[in-house]
Amino acid sequence: MKTKLNFFIAPITSLFKIDVYKKAANSNAGSGMLYLLYLTFLSTVIIFILTSVVIMPKTDAFMDWFEKEMPPLTWTPNGVMTDAVGRYTMIHPDFGPVITVDTLKTEVSPQEMGDSLVFVTGKRIFVKESGNLLRDYDITRQNMQINRKAPKQVKLNGELVKSFYDKMKGSILFITIITVFLILFIVNISAALLYSVLGLIFNQFKGHKFSYAPIFNISCFAMSAAFIIGWVKAIPVLNWLPFGVIGSILVTGLYLFFVIKKLKNDSPNISSQAA
Repeated sequence: MKTKLNFFIAPITSLFKIDVYKKAANSNAGSGMLYLLYLTFLSTVIIFILTSVVIMPKTDAFMDWFEKEMPPLTWTPNGVMTDAVGRYTMIHPDFGPVITVDTLKTEVSPQEMGDSLVFVTGKRIFVKESGNLLRDYDITRQNMQINRKAPKQVKLNGELVKSFYDKMKGSILFITIITVFLILFIVNISAALLYSVLGLIFNQFKGHKFSYAPIFNISCFAMSAAFIIGWVKAIPVLNWLPFGVIGSILVTGLYLFFVIKKLKNDSPNISSQAA
């Protein structure tokens, strides 16, 4: 029970207890991988909480606004029609112009696009990219290669879009979190492998020489400080603190250097895996 507790609180205890690294050095490389998995899990949980508490309420509010502001549209094989007369722009109180609809137009210039992110014409949808670049998508049946059995027209409105969002947001959130977990785990493994190279360099200094497994494990646990600082920096009142990638490398590198130096002095207490 105590061993499991020590593992779960290792992100904290590894900041100041050399025993954490001694135990890591006495374990096989699997313990380092397991620890990276644990750090990835913690990061994913934090991201999930932040997404649920901060991002999702804002997204829900945006979709409530979208439901009220979107003009009814009707898609036909020849393009899009609307009951709105002339040009209609959906202007969000915080984000400004979001979508402009003018089904009487077929082409749009960057000047006509204005500050809108999307411009819907009768046959094309224009999306603003960086600068004044526009990307357009032909929405006629011929270009979209829709099956002939498709309906002759499809009606779209804010209520339908909001209903689709409500049904899909849970699945989208789940897929996003799983994707984030996998990406973070790959990033953490890659970082640990790079740090282990630095650890191998420190391992060549005077004193006992460790095999790669202890060096890899030590590198994994040495990432704890950068992990803690990185998430502390995410707190709004502390996000001004300079850290970033360079800070992570410096902090982790320092931990590696001093831990390996200390363990070299305590080499008799390291198991035979540190050959």
